[in-house]
Amino acid sequence: MSDTTEMDPRCQYDYEPFVYDEAKEWPNGVPAYEPAPRIIPDDEADRLIDRLASMDERQRRIKAQADAMIREIDNERKGLLFKHETDLREWALSKLKGKARSVKRLVGTCAFRTVPGRVVVTNPDDALAYCRQWLPEAIRETVDVKALQPVADIDPETGEIKQTVPTGCEWVPSRETFTVRGAKTEDSDDE
Repeated sequence: MSDTTEMDPRCQYDYEPFVYDEAKEWPNGVPAYEPAPRIIPDDEADRLIDRLASMDERQRRIKAQADAMIREIDNERKGLLFKHETDLREWALSKLKGKARSVKRLVGTCAFRTVPGRVVVTNPDDALAYCRQWLPEAIRETVDVKALQPVADIDPETGEIKQTVPTGCEWVPSRETFTVRGAKTEDSDDE
């Protein structure tokens, strides 16, 4: 075999130079290496977007299948409990000894627990009116965060416009995000 044979171009890889950035580290302390940014050709961008979109679609399908399987298991469980819960409860009661509240078996545990009584609000307006009159300590105030907007103040010394937020709040400036989504298909219109 000759040393002058050329490599199949499909086996050649375009390696990118890596840039070490001391500021970026992984949680385990290992330095992170990132490829130097470059402008990629349109066809490569299309291929990357298509791969990412297909991954999103696969992930959506897997989640839908898992949700369907979980619903099926939940329904089977409800059916078994509907049919056999009374019998299993009586069996477990017959096996309890002393102050024990559970029966442990190799395949699982049957346990009893006393759930304390509680008040459930069925009519919020009536409950609020009652609490205003008789139990003001039961009323909790909340702040509508979406209604809070920063107030523009002008600094008298510099004339600069500053954003002022109410005490106890913090202003988080807007930022740009980047996402990749696949094209909508007939199957994904129901999302």
